[in-house]
Amino acid sequence: IDEGFYLGTNGNPLGNDSDFPTIVGQYDFPANDYIADGPSTIGCGAGNPCFWHGTGATGVAVGVLNNRLGDAGTGGLIADVMLFKRGGTKANEYRAARTAVAWGADVISMSFGGDCDTVACRRFDREYAPFENLFGAGSKTVFVAGAGNGHDLDGDGNFAGYDVGDPHFFHPCLEDHVICVGALDDAKTTRI
Repeated sequence: IDEGFYLGTNGNPLGNDSDFPTIVGQYDFPANDYIADGPSTIGCGAGNPCFWHGTGATGVAVGVLNNRLGDAGTGGLIADVMLFKRGGTKANEYRAARTAVAWGADVISMSFGGDCDTVACRRFDREYAPFENLFGAGSKTVFVAGAGNGHDLDGDGNFAGYDVGDPHFFHPCLEDHVICVGALDDAKTTRI
């Protein structure tokens, strides 16, 4: 579940820049159609449009091995890829997660994060309890999410979601049953 998949209007990868295995299913929630193509319209923060974020994040997870393109993903040999373009709304994030479960996803990668240290976010989560109903008895779906995805909430120049000075929590990492992961900034040891 992400934004910015480098796909043609037929849903197939474009050129040598999308390193996906066969795509089993896809859906574009903002457009309400079955082709998840097109750049991200929401960006990755001030001055960083990151048009093809979903392409990179998906390649890390499921990039085909030994094809001399892009990434070699940890699931590249075994994954049946489903791409869900979410748009910038929580409602679409929840719809995408529910759709992925309904379509039989074993692992759902949610490469986004949002500050939930606000009354509005907490109220929305209480009212809709979006993930709670996905963890029924016998559920075997693994949920993985980004630990803040580059938010510098306390303005200290550190983009770590769980930086010592940040009293904030991030959706969907704060949800029960979600594995929260992070990364390091390019050529640095700064958490992002």
